[in-house]
Amino acid sequence: MFWAWERPGDLRGLPKSAGAAFLAISIQLRDGAVRAVPRFQPLQLSPGAFRMAVVRIEAARPALSATEQHAAVGMILDAVRATRPDALQIDFDARVSERPFYSSLLHELRTKTPEGLFLSITALVSWCGARSWLDALPVDEVVPMTFEMGSAAASAETLLRTGGNFENPACRGSIGISMRDLESRPKNFRRTYVFAYEDWTASLMRSVLARFR
Repeated sequence: MFWAWERPGDLRGLPKSAGAAFLAISIQLRDGAVRAVPRFQPLQLSPGAFRMAVVRIEAARPALSATEQHAAVGMILDAVRATRPDALQIDFDARVSERPFYSSLLHELRTKTPEGLFLSITALVSWCGARSWLDALPVDEVVPMTFEMGSAAASAETLLRTGGNFENPACRGSIGISMRDLESRPKNFRRTYVFAYEDWTASLMRSVLARFR
């Protein structure tokens, strides 16, 4: 899976074994207000490519209300209707105090998204312990991000590089890496998400695919 963040991108020609996880909207929660910021950068995909809409949530304060939750869910559903994706991913680095809000949001979202829509979330590697709040979440996939996560990410990279795995089973199916980690990427995951620090181009896409072959 190619993470296409807020950058221009050309991912035309993706094989059936790959897909694009593209930023659809960012939701900002600040001072009781909920604001949706759409994607501004163009992304080129071939017809029929697997498309996962990604919603980034950013919160400026730990105390979040049910009203903000319902508003955020409504904005996510609007993005799903507008983009008509094959799957949906929520990206929220929830602090401990924000986890009840996030869990409740995901439960509400699960009941309101189209039946059968695949629901994924990203996760901090620190969430992937044996006993984790992830266990109660109604999602189809958890994607631990092993880059730009400080000392926790470094220890996770060492663990995975030596053939180990996360303690929590929910974190063992998919993995998120950066382009810089392609050479040392773990091989024991069904699905890998790749993040680039530059614009996706056809040649860059092909170079990533060649590594996986």
